[in-house]
Amino acid sequence: MNYIDLFSSWIFACFILFYFKLTTFNPIILLYCAIILVTLCAIAIYTQTNDMLYFYFFVFVNIIIKVVPIFLIRNEKIQISDWLFSILTIFIYLLYLDIIREKNVFNLYYNLYQSYIHPERYDENDNTLKYLINNYTSSNVSAPMSGILLP
Repeated sequence: MNYIDLFSSWIFACFILFYFKLTTFNPIILLYCAIILVTLCAIAIYTQTNDMLYFYFFVFVNIIIKVVPIFLIRNEKIQISDWLFSILTIFIYLLYLDIIREKNVFNLYYNLYQSYIHPERYDENDNTLKYLINNYTSSNVSAPMSGILLP
């Protein structure tokens, strides 16, 4: 799995562009939609996981890439163009996954969800949190961060 396959990465990139005034399109709608889905996913992970460390990392990463951006741009006015931008971004993302990456969006997120609930079944290449936990909770704090996927 590649971080670019995750819609959260796309949303975070839109936030960075907006926050640094490189675009006028406000991604707050995408962020609100994402935080609702992530909250539902977090509840499911919390109730089904065998390893709470993965749940805590999931929540922490999503606070950084979704809640903090919402907080930073919460007072910005939402325009009709922002709604259109959000819809277009979702549509382009789905086309990207289907045509360029040749991936099914439902399978992608089902496997990602399963990797949080049953991390023992997935290797580090399929699970961002497993990579973080294995490399940053051990004594080796200087491990490289290449290939990290954000949920």
